[in-house]
Amino acid sequence: MAEYREIQGAAVQSLASSTGTIEGQIWYDNVNGAFKLQSFSSGAWSTGGSLNTARGAGSGAGDTTSAIIAFGDTNPVPGVAVSPTETWNGSGFSTSPNVNTARKHTAGLGTSTLALFAGGPGGAANVETYDGSSFSEITDLNTGRANLGSATNSPQTAGLVFGGEGPPATGVTESWNGTTWTEELDLNTARTDGAGAGISTSALFFGGEPTPANGNKSEEYNGTSWTTTANLNTNQQGNSGAGASSDSAISFGGPPPAPGVQTETFDGTSWTTSPATLSTARYNIQSAGSTSSVLAAGGFIPSPAAYATNTEEFVSGNITQTITTS
Repeated sequence: MAEYREIQGAAVQSLASSTGTIEGQIWYDNVNGAFKLQSFSSGAWSTGGSLNTARGAGSGAGDTTSAIIAFGDTNPVPGVAVSPTETWNGSGFSTSPNVNTARKHTAGLGTSTLALFAGGPGGAANVETYDGSSFSEITDLNTGRANLGSATNSPQTAGLVFGGEGPPATGVTESWNGTTWTEELDLNTARTDGAGAGISTSALFFGGEPTPANGNKSEEYNGTSWTTTANLNTNQQGNSGAGASSDSAISFGGPPPAPGVQTETFDGTSWTTSPATLSTARYNIQSAGSTSSVLAAGGFIPSPAAYATNTEEFVSGNITQTITTS
């Protein structure tokens, strides 16, 4: 029988933590005195604390331990923009100060204590920043629009917004340098109501309408121009997303005829449909986080028509399992 050393090419290591371990590796936790196995999870959604106010079509910033959900809509018909914001501490939401101008279908960038929110219906060009305690109006977009995608390094010094509608749908892309917005090269395909991920020099825009022609399209941005990349497996107008770069993203949710619970992940080459699905079908979900750790808050439930308070968290990646010995 082959020994572990022959299979893995190394003896079992004595380590203080899982840092540096790989999938399938057995290691000895010398802090807790136990053998452990490093395995990988393709991801799963779990239910979290609910929003205080049911809403959709807003935007989020931050991560799964500290996030802000701002703007949005609270009533499907006729539609009422919401002013109160909510902050997430990793387990629950608290009501925070109001925005200056209630809007919906905005783009969110940044962290929970340093966030930027841009755009809105009717060609709104408004941009507001949040510093952890209050909102302030700053320099407007050059082209006002709603349902736009976004990517950010730091909302103080670098950000990117793209696509959206005035109407009509547009491919307009603008970069933020901490002071002004600058027009960049447009998307190859004008789209609205898709999702964005990444940073200002490595961004991804995926899904959107008009569908079905554009609902599965993806484009990546290298800091200069947009390039068409692999299609989504499912048309996903009204989808939400997150991700660290143009090589790592997640897309989830969407309206009929899409299932509305689907999740897809992107590795820089292709989209993969995840076995993990949202527990509640919905779209226009507010989101925050990264590819492997995502917060999905609220959204529009199509039947019966209502906005949700549901919050779900997606987690994937390396998992440490303790090996029981006798």
